[in-house]
Amino acid sequence: MRGEKGMPSSPEAMVVPKGAKITVPPGVEIGFDVQGDLILQESQAGFNQITSHYGSILIDEGVSVVSRNIRASKMVRVKGELETANIMAEKVAVENGAVKTRTIKAREVSVKGGHMESRSIEAGNVVIDGTTVEIGTINAEKMVLKNGVKGTIIISQAKERSIDERCQIKGGFESDIELLGYLAKYRREILNERVLSQLSDLLKEESKFLLEEPKEEAKPAEEPREVVPEVENEFGITEKVQQVAQDQPAPPPTEEGVVDEAFDAAHPELKRARMLLEAEHGTGEDATPIIKVVLQYLRRNDVTSLRGIFSKWKKVVAKAEREFTPGTKEAFQLIRYSLGILPSREGEGE
Repeated sequence: MRGEKGMPSSPEAMVVPKGAKITVPPGVEIGFDVQGDLILQESQAGFNQITSHYGSILIDEGVSVVSRNIRASKMVRVKGELETANIMAEKVAVENGAVKTRTIKAREVSVKGGHMESRSIEAGNVVIDGTTVEIGTINAEKMVLKNGVKGTIIISQAKERSIDERCQIKGGFESDIELLGYLAKYRREILNERVLSQLSDLLKEESKFLLEEPKEEAKPAEEPREVVPEVENEFGITEKVQQVAQDQPAPPPTEEGVVDEAFDAAHPELKRARMLLEAEHGTGEDATPIIKVVLQYLRRNDVTSLRGIFSKWKKVVAKAEREFTPGTKEAFQLIRYSLGILPSREGEGE
């Protein structure tokens, strides 16, 4: 039985009890995919991704989980230990657990006790309570640090902030521009090699210039790559995507229709999305304009232009999706997941 929009009316919970070990052969990655809640009471490792489409994921106390990606429609709740590249959920809650990740994208992030290590956190609200942290950037509408949070938050960008006077946080820059100015002034005199290396990965291309030793001649900036889509559409996407692509120069995309095995291996979600769209729409000639444009960029392996569509035109895409078939909707969700972009809230596209 299914409710509105194809969602199961009451998806069942799945429990992996103590002693239930899922064995992953060396060199092989598998996905753990469930519809409802997933409760992990035994340590697991070697997964490509762990997904709950309509529920939450709980990593119980004393349990260690390693997965390349983890996402849930509702909540990812960690009482044990989680190591992953990316976390996506409506809410991420860490309760005296330990999380090591590259990126977190959620409406709400709550961390109480334990340890949090992340290169970047993007959320509506972030509350960190009595935790030891090592965080590169926090980008949020509201940020609360309380009960003596300790560690490092290099950049924290928040419209509203509340920081307990007992907190002992290093960094505290409010923008990458402020940090770059600081680095330009002090550079290697006060920062050790480990921090310099982390900052090189964290910040944009301009930061690398500041972190390097001065050179006699600066390398001329490359001309921005111009993207000229072949398809126009009634949503006005063509012109805007071109501007987004110019703002974020990238290597030339693969020629349309040419299979790039290395790219497919690095972006399995985009490969799956392309296959789903091609199965339903063929060459795309008879598809709606938005599907036609997306399919075109998938065939070119043009991640920059895809990101432009799905980040700058969230509401337009969400509105068009209402008329999509289940297969096409799944393809668009896979693209969002691969790009690390959260869908718009219900009704935002109106």
